[in-house]
Amino acid sequence: MNKKINKILLSRREYLKGKLRSFQLTYHPINLFKIWLKDAYEAKIPDFNMMSLGTIDKNHQSHQRIVSMKKIEKKKIIFFTNFSSKKALHIKYNSRVSLLFIWNNINRQILLLGTAKKISHDKSLKYFYTRPKLSQISIWASQQSRKISNRNILEHTFKTFQKKFENSIVPFPKFWGGYQVDIYTAEFWQGRRNRLHDRFLYEKIHSKWIVTRIAP
Repeated sequence: MNKKINKILLSRREYLKGKLRSFQLTYHPINLFKIWLKDAYEAKIPDFNMMSLGTIDKNHQSHQRIVSMKKIEKKKIIFFTNFSSKKALHIKYNSRVSLLFIWNNINRQILLLGTAKKISHDKSLKYFYTRPKLSQISIWASQQSRKISNRNILEHTFKTFQKKFENSIVPFPKFWGGYQVDIYTAEFWQGRRNRLHDRFLYEKIHSKWIVTRIAP
């Protein structure tokens, strides 16, 4: 089995989908990010708004999980979570986070580094009521990141809240809301032939963005 797996892991393909040249760069990395995001959407990449969110806990252990980017507002990336979740507790300890987008179909990756903080209650409230009702109920039903003995508990709790709110508006959960990530570093990666990839690094220095090409 190990030999089979290792043989599979040695398989490779060439990256031939595009190039990233200096004249295509924008002054602010979020502007280029929006262009690439639109390209990913038009390429019909499933879940193109999914990102890997990296955080650090109190023991200096790194963690990653996939979350949905829901908005870009004033150059900041916004996502939502339970304030008792592991990611929220990590951010409370260390607000520096990483966001990684990977779109294999078009041979692109974007790594963003920044600081996360809660958005306003009003903004979280407004977004909450754009969610389908069952998705609103699921927030009440799940004590995110808590240990549970089996799935039946989760489904029973969901049905209980579903019945409770059957004929009423789901109240806004004060234990849940959004975070915005203010970016200070961004790296754009475009796969190229022979592993000679295009990589450009944006760094915010004294409120100005400095861009350099880096080796693959």
